[in-house]
This record gives sequence, structure tokens and C-alpha cells, in this order.
Amino acid sequence: MSQHTSKQNPPIAPAHPHTHNIHSDQRTDPYFWLKDRNDPAVTAYIEAENTYAESWLKHTEPLREDLVKEM
Repeated sequence: MSQHTSKQNPPIAPAHPHTHNIHSDQRTDPYFWLKDRNDPAVTAYIEAENTYAESWLKHTEPLREDLVKEM
């Protein structure tokens, strides 16, 4: 099986710090914004991740097809 050959860089989610205050405990979550499924920026980021994953896994497609046939 050949190696991954894509020159594409992985998508990097931008950090948008969001502070939670729960029971006198303060925590910052830089990726809280990714929870909003209705945000077009979230959809675009997920699509970019999927495209990147597909490019990385392209060389395994024949193997995946063979495995599906065996099931």
C-alpha cells in the first residue's frame, strides 16, 4: 500500500476563548465555539477536516472496498 502523498496542510481550528464559571471554578475552553452546529464557520471547518481526512485515507480505498465486500 502506498504512503499518504497529499501536500495539503491539516485544517487548524481557530481558538476563540470562552470562559465557564461553574461552582466557583473558572475554566477557559478555546474551542467552545465548535459546539454551535448552526454556525457556518463550524460547518466550513468540519468540511475542511473531512476533506483533509479523505485525502489522507485515499490510498486505503481499495482495501476498504475489499473489507466491505467481505462483510
